[in-house]
Amino acid sequence: MKKILFILLIVMFAGCNKESNPDTIRKEISKKREQIGLLNQEIATLEGQLATMGVDLNENARQAVSIQELKPSGFDHSIKVNGIVEAVNQAYISPEINGQIEKVFVKKGQRVEAGQALIKLNTTITDNSILEIKTSLDLAKVTYEKQKELWDQQIGSELQYLQAKTNKESLEARLKTLESQRNMAVIKAPFSGIIDDIMVKEGELAMPGQKAVLIVNLAKLYVNCEISESYLPLIKEGDQAVITFATYPDLEIISPVIRVGNVINPDNRTFKVQFLINNQGEKIKPNLVASVSLKSFEQDEAILVPSILIKQDEGGSFVYLAGREGNEIIARKQYVDRGTVSESKTLITKGLKTGDSLIVQGHNQITDRKMIKLVDANELIGLSDK
Repeated sequence: MKKILFILLIVMFAGCNKESNPDTIRKEISKKREQIGLLNQEIATLEGQLATMGVDLNENARQAVSIQELKPSGFDHSIKVNGIVEAVNQAYISPEINGQIEKVFVKKGQRVEAGQALIKLNTTITDNSILEIKTSLDLAKVTYEKQKELWDQQIGSELQYLQAKTNKESLEARLKTLESQRNMAVIKAPFSGIIDDIMVKEGELAMPGQKAVLIVNLAKLYVNCEISESYLPLIKEGDQAVITFATYPDLEIISPVIRVGNVINPDNRTFKVQFLINNQGEKIKPNLVASVSLKSFEQDEAILVPSILIKQDEGGSFVYLAGREGNEIIARKQYVDRGTVSESKTLITKGLKTGDSLIVQGHNQITDRKMIKLVDANELIGLSDK
């Protein structure tokens, strides 16, 4: 296919050469040059007419731009992160001793008070042991009293008195231990709250460490966040945050930071920040996702620039300003130091001042010291010299 195209091109070129010859081409060139000369004369005549009318012939070559006078304004920057809700009081309750579950006193969803009995273990053996100890203790007390009376009268040996005393005290201590064990057989609520789950049934065996009941109090909640280590210098205890929930769009809670973590997580380079909120109506539940907006920076008088206007080259970050140079308006590259960015605007910490004319439209079509024209003639008012 390529060979065929090549042959066709050669044939076409040969045909063209047959129709033209050097003399014909020279005559054609002379004719075009005469036409160009006539056109240049006509253009010069028209330009002369424009000049007599006071029209700037270079106006169309200038890039049209719009400018904005820089004015200080308030600026604040907020860190927006997600947080997880955690109940201040939430616990899995476990028995302290081994035993068979004799009675479950509560139901799922039931509200309980601190100290209220939740579950009772079988204490038959312990109760029998207590009765046995009490019987022995009664005899030991009588024996001790008799030995004490004799010893006070210097009758009998000191050893008999001490044995009676030790036996009584030993039985009293054992009785106290057994009564403590019997008290441990009753699992009680450590705080007021709601029974959210029960993991055991009557008749089952329970042992220490086994989860038996989940109790939660929804009155007060934590909101825990993980924030990038770069914000560590900006956040401190007491800083106010706005906390919202996608589940409840109309709910907004303002809460201060109560704790700033002291350790950086090496896996994601974050530190923990914690808030405490009052859960009115108990609508918010543990493990719910919260949106946290934490104000990290605020300045009353700040120079702000739309982030899209800031360009970068080997010299750093810069913007274009408009200024006068004689009778002309030129674009001028101005290097700046950038600060915090918030909602598509960047805080400028150095390089710009109040009253500077920032080029906001047409900035992509200009270069440093290029002549420009203003779209709005009213913007000429107050335009400063270079």
